[in-house]
Amino acid sequence: MNAIEELLSEEVRRYEHLYNPSMAGYKDAQMASNSWREISSNVVLAVDLCLKMWRRLRDKYVREKKAILLPFFIAFLVGRTTTTGVKDYNSHSAVQAGEGGRTAEEDEADEPARS
Repeated sequence: MNAIEELLSEEVRRYEHLYNPSMAGYKDAQMASNSWREISSNVVLAVDLCLKMWRRLRDKYVREKKAILLPFFIAFLVGRTTTTGVKDYNSHSAVQAGEGGRTAEEDEADEPARS
């Protein structure tokens, strides 16, 4: 990130209602407009340029975050060996291969007799 982008991100951080949907003023267009005017004067850029730059930074962050988390999420869903090298024995493929877990007969043999 260059110096202008860092300054812009620090200014936007001060106005949480611009990026946090749980804030009361998140959908308040007038409040957002006033905030962007203040940010633009502090960064010394036009409002539309600040908005465009912020959206680009936000979108880039989201893409990079997804790229980092996606392989872990896929490994979790598939049930393959994790990055620590530990096999997930609760996965569907492990049960099919007969690894780990117990058979229904073993479970029934351990249950006390019902009267």
